[in-house]
This record gives sequence, C-alpha cells and structure tokens, in this order.
Amino acid sequence: MRPLGLAIALLSLATSVAGAQSDTDPRVDRWLERARQLLERGRERPATALLERVLDRTPSDPRLPATIAEGLPTDAASAAALSDEECAARAEWTLGLLGRVEPADTEANRERARLEGWARAVGGEHDAALALVSEAAGVHDEATAKMLRRLAALFVRRDQLGQARRALMLAIRAWSRDPELVADLAAVELARGMAEDAVRLLRSELAHRPEHRLLREDFAGALLAAGRRAEAIRVWRALADEVSEPGDERRMRRAAARAALADERWETARVEARRALGVDGTDGEARLLLGLALIGLERPEPARLALERAGAALGADDLRVQRALAALEGAQR
Repeated sequence: MRPLGLAIALLSLATSVAGAQSDTDPRVDRWLERARQLLERGRERPATALLERVLDRTPSDPRLPATIAEGLPTDAASAAALSDEECAARAEWTLGLLGRVEPADTEANRERARLEGWARAVGGEHDAALALVSEAAGVHDEATAKMLRRLAALFVRRDQLGQARRALMLAIRAWSRDPELVADLAAVELARGMAEDAVRLLRSELAHRPEHRLLREDFAGALLAAGRRAEAIRVWRALADEVSEPGDERRMRRAAARAALADERWETARVEARRALGVDGTDGEARLLLGLALIGLERPEPARLALERAGAALGADDLRVQRALAALEGAQR
C-alpha cells in the first residue's frame, strides 16, 4: 500500500501538471497574441472579444495584464499626444478588463496594480494613480520605481510638477539604487524654480557616487541655475579635464565658457572657448563664445574676426552672431 504522504504528493503534482497544461492551452496563446496584434493596430473591439475569452477561461493568466495594457499609450510622450477624450476612453477600456483579472500571487497583483495606476494616470486620475502604484511597492522594487518614473514624466508633460515631484520621491524610496531618479527629481525642482533644492539633492547623491559623470553635469547645471556660477565653472572644467571623448570635452568647455560669460569672467570664457577650439577648430559655437569673450575684453578686431568665422560655421543668418556683431558695432561708436 502506498504511504498516504506520498499519495498526497503525487496528487498535488498531478494537479500542478494539469493546471500548467490548462494555462498553456494553445488556444489561449493564440487569443492573447492575436489580441496584442489587434491592439497595436488600434482595433479594440475584436481584441476585446478575444481577451474576454481568455478572462472567462483563465483569468489568472500572468500575461493578461500586460496584453490588456497594450491598449494604452506606452509612455508619457505618446499619452501627451492624445486628446483628453481619447485618453479617458482608453483608460476606461483598460480598467474594465484589468478589473476582471485574478492575480495568482503577490507579484502578479503588483503588476496589475502598476498597470491600473498607469491607466488611471492616462485617464487624468493622477492622485489615484499615485496611490495605487505606491501601495503596490515591495522592498527594493525596481519595477514599481520605473512605473513611478513613467508617471512623473507624464505629470511633467501635463504641467503637474508637484505630483511629478511626489512620484519621483516615492520612486527613490522604492528603488534607491538608480541615480537617474535623483537626477530626474533635481530637474523637476529646477522646473519648479527650486534651484537650491536641486543643488542639495545632487550634492547628496554625489557624496555616494562622486565619479558619476552625468550627475556631475546636472550638478553644474543646477549650480548655474542657482546663480553659483564660479562653482559651476569649476565643475565643468574638472569634467573637461577628465573626459576621454573629444566631443564630450568640447561640450564641457563650451558650458564653462557660457557660465563664465554670464559671470562676466571674460578671460576665463576666452580660455575655455580656445580650449574647445583646440579640440575642434571648426566648432562654430566655440568660435561664437570666443567672440563674445573678446568683446568683453574690449578687443574689437579679434572679436570681429571670431564672430565672422562663427557666422561662416553656423550660417550668416544665425541670430546670435548677428546680435553679437551689432553689439560690437554699438560698442565702437
């Protein structure tokens, strides 16, 4: 006689195999794939019929939420391109089907909540979206952090900077390992006119990642926005000395020159523009910055030559070159 424990184990195994076979019903596979293709072409009605078949048969299929969400715009730019009415209609359709999904485990439930949050955000229910997605967050939850970042991008496009800030703060709480989340939050603070807050955020993150180049670039930009031009120049100059790609060095040198011009540090601006031209002598932007620096240094003839060469590189109708030449003419009268 077979032991009871072994019999129970075999029965459990048989049940699991049967469930797996049911979950991989080839008809369900076909229905889901066909529904996805239809949604990509914007054909919701036939896709709905197929999805309803799957929901009636296997409402816990883990592929259902993502397939249903194909009816939504995939990112903030796509959502912003739609009218409010279209956004509301797509959100309503998605939420109606997602509400019938029966997640089989905790992670599946989180995935449905994340997608439901995105649907509500697309439909204009920003507070409800944030609540849904943040409540779904687990410990060190990268997937939820990515969704919160997507929500923040949508809120920025809709000029809801306070909600974007909140979404990014929640994202950092869910997944603190991504420095780009801090960079995004700093950008939102700059957009809100809170340059010193952006400086503090980036300085704090750089204390843990002192060699992170993109954070340092953002830090220099935040310093400039906060009116701390001398500090910004130092950061850009240090970056220019460290980078290996010529294009990156030119960009840093030009940024340092612009900051120096804004601070009326004419000689510093001249030096950095010259260094950018040392990397690429055809750089029209650097030539323009050099001309402006020479105007500040009251060296009209070299300034004119630099500006004329900038115009040749950038185009004679470049308004910046025309204004600089006009300013030079006015200074000589």
